[in-house]
Amino acid sequence: MRLTWLYIKNTVRWCCLLAMLGACSSVSKKAKSFEDLPKEYTGLKKMVLVPTEVAGHEFYIDVIPVTYQDFRKYVQAGGTIAAYWDEATYNKSLQPVTGINWYHAVDYCNWRSKMEGLSPAYVPSGKLDTWGYPGWRLNKESEGYRLPFESEFMTAARGGKGKRAYPWGDRFDPAKANYDNERGVKIGKWWRLAKVNELPKNDFGIRGMSGNVWHWCNDWHTTNRTKVLKGGSWGSINPKYLQINYRSFSAPSNYNFDIGFRCVRPAYGISRRDSTAQKAAQRKFYQYQTSHYNQPLRIDYYGTKFTQRLATFLGDYFPQSLYFLEQVDAQPKITPLQMAQAIVSVTQQHNINPLFLTAIMVSESGLGSCSFPRWYNNPMAFHWQNRLMVNGLPTYQAMPGKLNRKYRNLKAAFQAFCYGIRRNIYYAAARENLYDFHMVYVGYESDVWLYTIARVFKDVAGIRFEADEPMQNAGAMIYHDWEQIKQRIKTPRPTSLHQYDKTRHTSPPQTSTKTISGRYYLIAGSYTHLASAQQKLQHLRQAGFANPRLLQSQRRLRVAFDAGYQTRQLAVIAKQKLKTTYTDVWIWRGR
Repeated sequence: MRLTWLYIKNTVRWCCLLAMLGACSSVSKKAKSFEDLPKEYTGLKKMVLVPTEVAGHEFYIDVIPVTYQDFRKYVQAGGTIAAYWDEATYNKSLQPVTGINWYHAVDYCNWRSKMEGLSPAYVPSGKLDTWGYPGWRLNKESEGYRLPFESEFMTAARGGKGKRAYPWGDRFDPAKANYDNERGVKIGKWWRLAKVNELPKNDFGIRGMSGNVWHWCNDWHTTNRTKVLKGGSWGSINPKYLQINYRSFSAPSNYNFDIGFRCVRPAYGISRRDSTAQKAAQRKFYQYQTSHYNQPLRIDYYGTKFTQRLATFLGDYFPQSLYFLEQVDAQPKITPLQMAQAIVSVTQQHNINPLFLTAIMVSESGLGSCSFPRWYNNPMAFHWQNRLMVNGLPTYQAMPGKLNRKYRNLKAAFQAFCYGIRRNIYYAAARENLYDFHMVYVGYESDVWLYTIARVFKDVAGIRFEADEPMQNAGAMIYHDWEQIKQRIKTPRPTSLHQYDKTRHTSPPQTSTKTISGRYYLIAGSYTHLASAQQKLQHLRQAGFANPRLLQSQRRLRVAFDAGYQTRQLAVIAKQKLKTTYTDVWIWRGR
């Protein structure tokens, strides 16, 4: 018995020793094989090999961020468009794609893996994040594409040159980075996004690691609440935010005008040949959610609990807001809580919903994290028209139609907004739904404006305020004295306050399909470009919808699921049936 026990004990020892030797051999083999790895890898995009201090942890990273040109392939395969896809200033082939939240970037990574026959790096976690969105976790055994860890981003950005501050060295060079050196004045080489090939390479041959766009990283900044952002952007106000070791963050459900991404993949398992074999695998693409409503509708907008919730939202989503970082004219640097308090205070004076004012700032300037009007204390870009810049910079005593208005502080801008929104033309539009209201307020059809407004109401207060929900009386979500307003106003048919700006949008070509006046249509999307609309039409057909159609609407092309319904009630029933498959569907009445 004793001999048997000694035999077993010695056998276990030998097995452990052999396992250790095998592990050491494996590590040694990985370390030695680094030189044998291809220095470049080209799948759907060109990548370069990045060495690390720990053998076996080498990785490949995209030479340039994911561009609109790259992202277009994902959209053509059935993927969801980016937030500013139809904005003329964006969606230029060689610009980095923006308007992407963390979950959308993860979906692109998984799609790219599938296209190259790799196992997806991300799988559903089965849990919701703090803001109520379905989470994803990283499968660390996958060889597929993923977002970089913060440490990987920093290693790649430094180009193998120690602890340098910027990709090119320790001293900042404004000619090598696109950031907000203009401060409200149109000067310099770049205005908003730069083309990716206009930014210099570092010693690894990687472009655009400082400035132009923030990059989503894989890491949590605050667990289950915010993800790490690296690199700075065109909206960054100081070179220090472009330094490699600087860390920012945002809620993973947030998208913004200056947030993009690039991909990495582990070096192990990479062969010398390209793996661009396109796998025609059916998959369900990411869709932006507006349907997670968990909180009651009865809210004390002027209570401490709401103000704190609003402050948490502002801080988690927009830490790079100009007003949290720097004094602007007579507006001192403030905290998210102080901004929330100012919003609540001013809107209470005017009986305006503080969520509506907040949503306008988010939709038009990313709460002052981007845009040039913010330097004049105007994060709402209220009636902002860049064409007026030719007449001079904004002033305090601006004449309407002559010069843009400048505000001494945020409260003055908030007051002006509240006065402006209390006009009969807005009251009349608010009798209908948010879609009809936005056609007056915005002056043209904008899906991203509608979705952004809905997202703010949902994320902060769990309230459903979408293009067609409520079906009428959108004013109840905007004005706290709506019932009194309705009793004293006349209701002329609203017309737009804004002259259509042909420099921003182009009219789509005429289509043969006519809109039938009075019918209610379920809309899957609206576009300025015929090609985008036709792609959506094709996707609906492939999904089994026999009679989708294009509808001409103002200066947009709408894609409808079918021929429409005679009553709103029938359309609502049809929308409910689509709810499990298509979360972003809205009802539009033909005119």
